[in-house]
This record gives sequence, structure tokens and C-alpha cells, in this order.
Amino acid sequence: MPFTNRPAFILLASILILLGGCLASEDSDKAGSSSPTDTTSDSTNDQDTSSTPSIQTTEGASNPLTEQEIKDFIQAANQYRSQEADCGEEGVFPAQAALSWDQKLAEAAQVHSDDQYKISTMTHTGSDDSDPGERITTQGYIWGTYGENVAQGYSSVEAVAKGWMDSPGHCKNMMNGNFTELGIAATGENSQRYWTLNLAKPKG
Repeated sequence: MPFTNRPAFILLASILILLGGCLASEDSDKAGSSSPTDTTSDSTNDQDTSSTPSIQTTEGASNPLTEQEIKDFIQAANQYRSQEADCGEEGVFPAQAALSWDQKLAEAAQVHSDDQYKISTMTHTGSDDSDPGERITTQGYIWGTYGENVAQGYSSVEAVAKGWMDSPGHCKNMMNGNFTELGIAATGENSQRYWTLNLAKPKG
């Protein structure tokens, strides 16, 4: 899948990097979208995030997201989706329905964030050569379509959400109306914090 890896952006003395979003569906197999940037946001939607489960981290995880951070990201992502968004070269997207939490997507995201942290590389390809779809499937999620955003750096979920929204390819994933569920994870601290966001819709 084609990715565009653009130069890092230096903000507030922190290195913040985004890698182009990965997209795939059962029909298209693998198709890539690209973009770079980073930041944060706020959100409101009628999705109930009060029962959001905490991520089950894998061995070797460092500084994983807290339950509150997970809730804050869901809120931020759905706030963005609640209104029209200009994704630059990817076009303008209308408001979309809120995304709901899925633990399996989060577990796949945690595995990949841990892996990126371990190899100190931001990438969509796992150290075992897995792609996002394979990692999601390994966790037992039967997808019809999926997308993955990754990032490095960013001190908060609001910041990484805004970073993705400010980057055309990532913004396109965030605003994709075909996605209905999400799972997010992070590992590490400061410039070595690796983020993974899985967006998907179950098959059928």
C-alpha cells in the first residue's frame, strides 16, 4: 500500500510525526491514502463513552493510554465528525455519524503501538511484516473495511486528534462515513510516544 512519509513538524520543542493513513476494504483489498501533521480537538455526540473499557495492554507496553484519555479521544473524534470538515487535497467531507468503541480494534492498535515503540519506527507495517488488516483480524475482528492512522510524538489525545485532522489523508480516515467503530492506543513518552488509531466497520 502506498504511503507518503513527510518530514517531521517541530512544535513546542516536541517532534511530532504523522504517517499517511492506511485504508482497505474487502472489495479493494489494500488502498493507501497519504498525509502528515499533528494536533488535538474536542467533541460532543450522543455516543455513551461512560462505559469505555480500558485497553488490555501487551507485555512491554510503556505508558499506555488511561481510560480517561480513551474517553477524551472518542469525544474529540466524534466532535470533528459532527460537523463538515475540509481535508485539504482530499476534499470537503460532510458531518458523519459518531464512532463507537471496539475493544478488539483497540487491542490491535496497542499491539502495533508497542511494536513501533520497540523498533523505534513509525510505520504501518509490523516488525513481523503484518499489515493493519492482519493485526485487526488476529484480534478476532471480522472487518468489512478498515483504516489506520499512526503518529509519533504528541503529548495528548487532543493534540494527536487535531494533528490527524490537519493532515489530509488522516483527516479523510477520521471523516470516512464507512467507518462505524474505533480503537486507539499509544506507547511511550514525549517524542518517542507512538500512536495507532484503527477505524473499521464489521463485515456484514
